[in-house]
Amino acid sequence: MDKKFEDIQEFALEYIEKSVDLEREREKSIFESSNRLLVAQTLLITALFAVLPLLVNKFSDSGKIYFVWGGSLIASLTILSSLFVNLLTQWRFKYKAMPAPAKFENFVESHREVFDENIAFIEAANFMKNMYKTIRSNNDRRAITFNVSLLIMFLATIRTSILLLALVL
Repeated sequence: MDKKFEDIQEFALEYIEKSVDLEREREKSIFESSNRLLVAQTLLITALFAVLPLLVNKFSDSGKIYFVWGGSLIASLTILSSLFVNLLTQWRFKYKAMPAPAKFENFVESHREVFDENIAFIEAANFMKNMYKTIRSNNDRRAITFNVSLLIMFLATIRTSILLLALVL
């Protein structure tokens, strides 16, 4: 095999490995962001339930008590739905990984008579390509659920802020 073709094969494998590494870093970043959002959701729901008795006391004599209960219920459900979607972001989806070394060795043994360096390269590239595709697909799903959770959390924050303003005003 000529040197130029070997260089192309080496570059291709390095490119695929780098792509997999970048997707793993993306996965790690999505999980870290999701964890931070989880903390914010917990703090917001805690703040809402801490302020709820104060709101009930302030508005218990007026006809606005239904506003307090309704607003609190809507805000709570919004935060909890954001929490649920965020937990979906944390879900560990299955992905195709490289097969065990024994499987690759069995493949080589079964094709020994026709085996050459091209077949080894093609198999290695296919294994890495499949792993990359599934990691990327899973990360895309996680990114979508994280963004939906973030949007719902934003709406919940607005609703909770309205309730807190009612306490102050």
